[in-house]
Amino acid sequence: MDSTYLPLITGFGGAILGSLSTVATVFIQLRSQDRRERLRQAMSLALEEFKVHIDLATSGKGPPGVMPISVRAHFFAEVLAALDRGDLSVETMRGIQERNLELAKHAEEISPRRPSTVAP
Repeated sequence: MDSTYLPLITGFGGAILGSLSTVATVFIQLRSQDRRERLRQAMSLALEEFKVHIDLATSGKGPPGVMPISVRAHFFAEVLAALDRGDLSVETMRGIQERNLELAKHAEEISPRRPSTVAP
């Protein structure tokens, strides 16, 4: 191989490597940003539903206990993730509901002074 082509090949290889690293960085940042936005949406939905249930509980029109906002946020985060994957089905919703009920039971064990929010 002629040594005059070595800088050309090295420069070309560096340009390709630099381009690939830029694409990888942008991909990782976009994925992270999408996840943060999905969690922000889940918290917003959970907070709005939490407010409605607090109003119902204080007015006496709903159950006396209110599920913690963390449990609601978990539910909405999983539903939005399933929507993103294109995997929102009856089976997926059943799985989300089961995991959410398990989380609610653990939350109730941690805060036993609250009125019960989980059906027996």
